[in-house]
Amino acid sequence: MILSGITKKYNDNSLAVDNLNLEIEKGEFLVLVGPSGCGKTTTLRMIAGLEKITDGTLVFNNEIINEMSPGERKIGMVFQSYALYPHKNVYENLAFGLRKAKVPKDDMNEMIQQTARMLGLDGLLKRKPKHLSGGQRQRVALARAIVKQPNIFLFDEPLSNLDASLRVSTRKEISKLHQQLQSTMIYVTHDQVEAMTLGTKIAVMNKGKLEQIDTPANIYKNPRNTFVASFIGTPPMNLLNGNVGIKDNVPFLALSKRSWRVQNDKAEKLSEYDGQAVIIGIRPEDLFLTTEENEHLTGIIETIEYLGSETVIFCKTDVGDVLIRLERYNHLKIGDTVQIGFNVEKLHFFDSMKEENIFNESTNI
Repeated sequence: MILSGITKKYNDNSLAVDNLNLEIEKGEFLVLVGPSGCGKTTTLRMIAGLEKITDGTLVFNNEIINEMSPGERKIGMVFQSYALYPHKNVYENLAFGLRKAKVPKDDMNEMIQQTARMLGLDGLLKRKPKHLSGGQRQRVALARAIVKQPNIFLFDEPLSNLDASLRVSTRKEISKLHQQLQSTMIYVTHDQVEAMTLGTKIAVMNKGKLEQIDTPANIYKNPRNTFVASFIGTPPMNLLNGNVGIKDNVPFLALSKRSWRVQNDKAEKLSEYDGQAVIIGIRPEDLFLTTEENEHLTGIIETIEYLGSETVIFCKTDVGDVLIRLERYNHLKIGDTVQIGFNVEKLHFFDSMKEENIFNESTNI
């Protein structure tokens, strides 16, 4: 599927989606992720045919499908709400779309039984939705999309109504389904943890525009700009204001009154920013506590989050607030003064005006 210049403009001239270009390969699991109002659900609805495209072309199997009705697109969609018929049992909910498509009775029964077995619903076919748990209802919603054997699956924040444990288990089921069916899936969420764990590719959106599309690993390691850097990752990347200088032909990074020499493969490019301000990014897991004082940041702990396998501390420093992820439990207390170290090799550098990654190792937008 190819989205070329896809734009959605409403009557008040507000842009929900602005010139979106995406190419989704067959069998890919693409996650559209971004904050509320960024245009991801509108994009999904345009793909489904539920929202009219203002401009651009939507191509599937070498055919422009802009004006094709939702039914003709052979798309299976799973919504945030289960949208099940409350007066029908599970079997009838699954059969409804197949009957409308005039699937022969024997074929329909086989398709329902096979799908129910796949999702562990074969013992629940006679139950009505009110007698099902939230997780079971969501599986029925998944089954209703699968049973029609669509060309492409669309998921619109399907786990938002589930509690934390059910979200994790249902996430596993969706991932397993993708492996079994090898179908093309497009999944919308504002939860970047879902995006990182489910997608073979992630498209990060903001204010109707595509910020970056790449694999989860590449987006995490090489964010294209400060928005992606701060949105992808829990806790988010620390962003600090610094300056670049050159001494003895070697660039150095200055934070407040301290400086660090940069002698890695980034040195040559960084030299171009001599005398300029830059935004320095560093992941919370790449910061550490040390007993040395000379070349490190001094911080005061303001909050501590104990998460079992790790501890996240929030510190105030003279160069800004920082989050630090530490392994396991420790005996730190709120109000403690700590020395914070980091490895220069782990730093990310962003242009302070454009807020774009200076090195931009990811070739995808």
